[in-house]
Amino acid sequence: MKKQVFFAPALAMFLALGACSNEDNLPQTVDLNTPIDLSFGLGAETKVAIENPTAFDTDDAVGVYLATSDDNTQAAINAGEAVNNVQFTKTSDGWSGAIYWQNTAQYHTLYGYYPYDAALTGTQTSKSVTVAADQHTGNGAAYKAADYLWGVNNPVKATTSSQTMQLKHQMARVVINLSAGTDMTDQEIDEMAANLKMLASSGKNIPTEGTFEVTTGTITANAGNVSTLTEVTPYRTGGSRQYTYYAILLPGTEFTQGEAFVRLTDTDGTPYLYNLSTGSDLQLLAGKEYIFTLKANKAGISLDQFTIKGWEQGSSTSGDLDIDIQ
Repeated sequence: MKKQVFFAPALAMFLALGACSNEDNLPQTVDLNTPIDLSFGLGAETKVAIENPTAFDTDDAVGVYLATSDDNTQAAINAGEAVNNVQFTKTSDGWSGAIYWQNTAQYHTLYGYYPYDAALTGTQTSKSVTVAADQHTGNGAAYKAADYLWGVNNPVKATTSSQTMQLKHQMARVVINLSAGTDMTDQEIDEMAANLKMLASSGKNIPTEGTFEVTTGTITANAGNVSTLTEVTPYRTGGSRQYTYYAILLPGTEFTQGEAFVRLTDTDGTPYLYNLSTGSDLQLLAGKEYIFTLKANKAGISLDQFTIKGWEQGSSTSGDLDIDIQ
């Protein structure tokens, strides 16, 4: 909501302290009645989609917080002259939503999170997070719904300059690239592709419920999580010999070295297993992507390459190393 300005109309225009025009070196004029020119998702990190897009979809909604401080240190949500949880909605030609600089003397810190939740306020700042067992059905609806983004901008005084907010993934993603290996035909892979599952390690079931704290961007599995999964159906893309699978999971999800991690089931019920062979147990971290390149062989599934990288727009680095950590 726009902040009310308690000054005479003739004084609605203020000179921003310390801001200068690049062209004429004159003080920059900032109108506190003009919304901040704010945009999202234009950097390397974007909302999830299989093809890694460079923008949000129409009708996606982001929540924005503004907080102020007297110096250029990051102001906490709800601090100073705060504006809390303003909705910005993606339209066909930009963003619908408005938030305003509160004054010209203080520094302003902008926070953003996705997806928007109308129940959040300046003091109620946490929202629930869920992970689905089936992330493929419905064109990957549950997979895409499990992507939670967050960002915070550096403190800045009121300015006429555009403000871009880079929102980053706060969950973890597992990517599996699968193709035929020794004694396995391309036709067999095509027939089995829909039957791939990610498996929980014994005693380490996959948690499905967590909490997203928007003051920090932190996502954690709920303590004593009673809702867990023994297997996950990833989102599947590709076809004709080459398949890629995607699963979004909670940070902190653990898998045990040497235990079954992927199961591919033949049409006759024969299972082919990949036992985790990354050198140690695997604990998923927020904002990271874990990429497995696997070959399906008659003797089982083998690992060609394993990569850990920042989860961002673009594909992973390729190579012949068994383990590649970026």
